[in-house]
Amino acid sequence: MIHPASAMRRNIILITVLVLPFLASLCWIALKPASPAKSDLSVEFMGMTNNPEHTMTPVRVEVIPGTPGRHALFRVKNNNPDKLIRFDTSCVETNDGQGWKKFVPAGDWAGVGGSEWFPGYSCFYAIAWPPGLPTNVVWRMQMSVAREPTGLRQKINEFTVRKIFGDYDYQTTASSEVKQ
Repeated sequence: MIHPASAMRRNIILITVLVLPFLASLCWIALKPASPAKSDLSVEFMGMTNNPEHTMTPVRVEVIPGTPGRHALFRVKNNNPDKLIRFDTSCVETNDGQGWKKFVPAGDWAGVGGSEWFPGYSCFYAIAWPPGLPTNVVWRMQMSVAREPTGLRQKINEFTVRKIFGDYDYQTTASSEVKQ
């Protein structure tokens, strides 16, 4: 027969050894500051240029055909170390000092977009100044980013010549600010 005092001592030791560290780790996880999630895509404003041309060397510069005039030059990079990504510009935002607001360019306008970008790949995009936007306004592009299927999912898509497995892990990210 176990003595009641030794049973109580065993329970206290059990609580001390197992339960208290578990509770302490839960508190640590709950109170730990969240680190900001790094986007799979970076879109960094590099400067302004006039009438850019598409080039492949010495560096690749993508230009939307038929967009003469003033362009913002962006360096676009897949930051994911091991996943293909797909991305597109979802909107233009302006900042008048009161915060970011959606802006709809007049007429046809295209921002940055790409599919099947390999890990670490980057190039420059020359993007025409959004029509209807005054040149003294600060603006940026809001981007939607998704990872493309890899491995077995990618092989099944290729074999069936259909997109059975779609993009996943959707994110949004903003380009850096464009200022003149």
